[in-house]
Amino acid sequence: MPAGSFNAGRTAFHVVARTEFSASPLVQLLRQPPTREGKVPEHHQLWNDLARKWVVKVLLVSVAGFLAWLPSSFDEAVNVAASLAAVAALEDGDWLRETVGRLVAERERLARELAALGWLRPLPSRANFVLCRVVGRPAAEVKRALEAEGVLVRYFDKPGLRDCIRISAGRPEDTDRLLAALKKVELGIRD
Repeated sequence: MPAGSFNAGRTAFHVVARTEFSASPLVQLLRQPPTREGKVPEHHQLWNDLARKWVVKVLLVSVAGFLAWLPSSFDEAVNVAASLAAVAALEDGDWLRETVGRLVAERERLARELAALGWLRPLPSRANFVLCRVVGRPAAEVKRALEAEGVLVRYFDKPGLRDCIRISAGRPEDTDRLLAALKKVELGIRD
């Protein structure tokens, strides 16, 4: 049995050798030519059984280690990817400042355009989205109507937010598409 330690995520495994491999009787068996005819000798069958059990145990420990290393949920996996993206962005300060500047400008434009519709009341935001109170119609209905137009917004069926939708700021062409869809939805809801 090999000796050593390895880490798998938050779990550490330690395996200790019981014998020096080169002195193992298994080495002598491996040097013998395979038996091709008749019944397998009893001492070979014993080693075959032990080898199978050892392989199964090694595989089980390997799979357990791999599973312990994997993120426990999709959210955790996304957080790992987001963390890697954040580190990469922080390493390129000029790109980060330029991107944040464009995002802030588009978020401000989005808030102005949403307020101009009259039935959406954007709340002040310093994030990459604008939270809007929906006036005169159910927010959930607005979300479904926008989905039918191919535009996704967030709706939270929670106290204090039931009359709100959350709209992410993005590229100028995304804002234009959203505004066109909102105008269609406004006409459809008023009918």
